[in-house]
Amino acid sequence: MPPPFHSLENPFEPPKKRLKDDAELIGKFLGRAAEEEMRKIMAKEKRRPEEPEWEPFRLSNKEKARIEAPELSKLREEEAATLKAFFGESITVQPLPHEITPERIKNWEAMGFELHYLPPMDMTEDADFPGWEKKPRRWFYEEIADGRIAKDATMLPGAWVLVDGRQKPDYAKGAQMYDHDPLAPVLEDLNRRGVISQSNFDETKLDPRSRFGLSPADFTKPEVMNAFAKALDLKPGQASLTETIVWNVLANIHHPEWGTTDTTEWQKETSGSGGRLISGRSGYGGASGVGWGGRPFGRVGFRPLGRFSS
Repeated sequence: MPPPFHSLENPFEPPKKRLKDDAELIGKFLGRAAEEEMRKIMAKEKRRPEEPEWEPFRLSNKEKARIEAPELSKLREEEAATLKAFFGESITVQPLPHEITPERIKNWEAMGFELHYLPPMDMTEDADFPGWEKKPRRWFYEEIADGRIAKDATMLPGAWVLVDGRQKPDYAKGAQMYDHDPLAPVLEDLNRRGVISQSNFDETKLDPRSRFGLSPADFTKPEVMNAFAKALDLKPGQASLTETIVWNVLANIHHPEWGTTDTTEWQKETSGSGGRLISGRSGYGGASGVGWGGRPFGRVGFRPLGRFSS
């Protein structure tokens, strides 16, 4: 128990007058002149605004313009509406990462690329979404169950992605090309430097600017993907091939035409034997079609994808 409080004042005398402030205390010991001088100093301090203990956060004019840009708000609204129609429920569309600006969007659109948001959904075989008309064929899920494809291969990334929106062409004996392809000069340079070499199944050389005829192993070379990233105004590591489930969902939601031509595209997933998944051939299920490929073929192209973290 704490000791009782004892006042220093005499209880039998009237209470002493309390000092009003520091100035009066100084005046008591140093005199009237010192008290007046102290009051002048205190008056100045009172007029001075208190400085905050933290540095207030201020947006730059560029950042303000970015946040207020109607293009970004409109894009989020459009994605939310499209995803709701596909999944049959409201989907929270995350804000666009700071690195995505209206200027970059215009540049990507000029190259034929689009921004889309894919929520972190598990696209299992038994998932029942109203807009999912073309699921990957059962073989894809069987390969996952047997351990030949990673178990998380059914998961959407929960992120904004940069998508090549152009149609893949029909097969023309390896001479077909993606229309107005911004990667053509990049592929030509990689070919010239001996990093890649496009060829058909019979080893006939293809156009060095073509997306067709690359081997599954070509996409494992860092200089290849880094060159694609640079061409698309992305950071190293942001560009890759499209995952099978991402390709499938994008085809269902935004590009059903991808499954209407008789060429296929390499996907990101690989097998231990050096093979790589392929998708999209019209005669083999279209957007539902999935299979393995293991060597260069003039019928197999590819579609790069950019990824953005929140």
